[in-house]
Amino acid sequence: MRIGQNVLNLLKEQSKKQSELAEYLNIQPSTINGWRQENRNPSSELIIPICEFLAISPYYLLTGKEQPPNIQEETANEPLNDDEKNLIDIYRSLDDESKIVVKAEAVKERRRDNPNPNVNR
Repeated sequence: MRIGQNVLNLLKEQSKKQSELAEYLNIQPSTINGWRQENRNPSSELIIPICEFLAISPYYLLTGKEQPPNIQEETANEPLNDDEKNLIDIYRSLDDESKIVVKAEAVKERRRDNPNPNVNR
């Protein structure tokens, strides 16, 4: 399904009007009407504001599917242990140049432990 059609379907599902979205996006209602045509989609700079208006993720707008969880989301709710808190404190105390070095070393270490770049950790 096309992005423009996804937007129109979501507006209908949420009982929102095209004119409300047009006003929110500061565009002409005729622009949204144009998305009904087979060759029209919202411009890329409108994707995030459309998602904000519809209270959806860009992934959902683009695919029509809920975003699969990733490792960052899964671990985001885990509390930090003392070592992790200490590392964050140390990192925050570094100057910008030192932070760059630390990040580069961390990336090298990750690649050494996980040589397959297509597998997220």
